[in-house]
Amino acid sequence: MKKLEIASYVAVLCSCALLAYVLLTQYVFNPGAVANAPQARQPTLGRTIALANVNWAGSDRSIVLAISSHCGYCMRSTSFYHRLSEERNSRHAKTRLVAVMAEGQSSASSFLDQNHVSVDQVATAPLSAVGVDATPTLLLVDGHGKVLREWVGLLDASGEKQVISQLD
Repeated sequence: MKKLEIASYVAVLCSCALLAYVLLTQYVFNPGAVANAPQARQPTLGRTIALANVNWAGSDRSIVLAISSHCGYCMRSTSFYHRLSEERNSRHAKTRLVAVMAEGQSSASSFLDQNHVSVDQVATAPLSAVGVDATPTLLLVDGHGKVLREWVGLLDASGEKQVISQLD
């Protein structure tokens, strides 16, 4: 072997050893660092949400879909959101569906249209405006903007059933 080949093999091995050392010290020998990492702030039940251009008094209840077109779980949930809107329409439920997305208005509306998700209103605002750090998050809100229930993440069949049961 040539000296250059040997030097490159040694450099690759040293890089791998350094990476292994960093990973082991961060995650194996110091597991408390991961456990003590800051947790996502979740909306507090009972907290009142104020969003510009959203009039909560328009209905006794609203379901807020805090979603993003860049979120894999949101994409996987679009069939449920479509079913939720269809179920609401077939029941003639008065519960409003409000999508809150950080994207611009045209991008948010396009995402919802492409996935056949029918909502009463699209609010473009930072997700922090509704106290959400993770998408997807669904919030049940009363006519005063008070959070009554919340569902975070990809919902299983039981979670989806809980959300649908809130339609009235």
